[in-house]
Amino acid sequence: MTLEIVPYEATHIPAVQAFNARLHAAGVTVAFGMRSLLRETNVGSARVPGAGIHEELFLAVDGQGVHGGYTLKHQEFMINDVVTSIGFFQQALSEGTIDKRFALIGPRLLRHALGGQPLIYGLGIGGYDHAIARLLKGARFQFATVPFHFRVEHPARFLRQVGPLRTSKSRRIAADVAAASGLGALGIRGLQRYRAGLTRQRTRVVVNEVSSFEGCADSVWGAARGTFAFGAVRDGALLAQLYDSKGSPFLRVAIEDEGRPCGWAVCLATQRSDDKYFGDLKLGSIVDLLAVPGYEAALVKAAVDRLQHQGVDLIVTNQTFRPLGAALKRNGFLSGPSNFLFAASPSLAERLGPLGSNLTRFYLNRGDGDGPVNL
Repeated sequence: MTLEIVPYEATHIPAVQAFNARLHAAGVTVAFGMRSLLRETNVGSARVPGAGIHEELFLAVDGQGVHGGYTLKHQEFMINDVVTSIGFFQQALSEGTIDKRFALIGPRLLRHALGGQPLIYGLGIGGYDHAIARLLKGARFQFATVPFHFRVEHPARFLRQVGPLRTSKSRRIAADVAAASGLGALGIRGLQRYRAGLTRQRTRVVVNEVSSFEGCADSVWGAARGTFAFGAVRDGALLAQLYDSKGSPFLRVAIEDEGRPCGWAVCLATQRSDDKYFGDLKLGSIVDLLAVPGYEAALVKAAVDRLQHQGVDLIVTNQTFRPLGAALKRNGFLSGPSNFLFAASPSLAERLGPLGSNLTRFYLNRGDGDGPVNL
């Protein structure tokens, strides 16, 4: 029977459930480096006119059932000040992970996606050794690493919990000694103060905790949109779609100067449990933010203050934009190794130019792609 790639419809749900059961029985809960099995509900695949974000779901099927699938999330981005719809390739799964007869499904899914939308990106991925990275590299995607920044709030807990410091017996002993003696806390706090330097922060900025960004997002977007070469549209309608759902765990802050909106930030505070990276730390994350030029450091400080109020042990964020990198440094953030990757299809990479030299002109963070998963 010939394999076809077709839109996901309600009639496919039993076959999707059977596909997921086969992968689960084989011990596969994450395929192609993505975060879940195929959805077992049909969320539709039709374009919604005027929607900031919409998804299309496709399945690889034959007469015997479903053998893979992917989701393409369409979103408006700014590319050199021109609004352009591009696609995020996500949740690509193939029965080839457990049966070599289906080994070519992954490349076919990607070719199908590129056939309908040549401007495609990947984000997150988890490292160059993941299957999705190999799949995209085989299709001549270009890659760049999104920088990782962190700020330690409780050094002793950080030293006793963070995974990369405890990967060997000698590292565990050294980290425990540093935590118990207080030397680790002195060193970490001193390094963060050194990174921050003596530059004075703005003091006239007013910080507000808000339940939505209605009333401030559009003016901030209007002031900031021309400062980067590539990044998602972040106007009020888009932010409402991303962050204003009922029961949302997001912490939102907005800043203003003499009544003028100057920036907004979305944060998370999550208690980790036996996490391979963060142990049992209470993790703070700056998920997404945007500032009027010149207010980046004040906005980062507002986000840090909000997370400190939540009692977090560690604050992390991934950011590419150069002014945000400088703002994070001014607030004592350190840089660490990153496995958060950005990949651009050949057509998108041609529009963006060399990723390595242009990355700091891009505006990418955890608010893009899959959103703040694993945080």
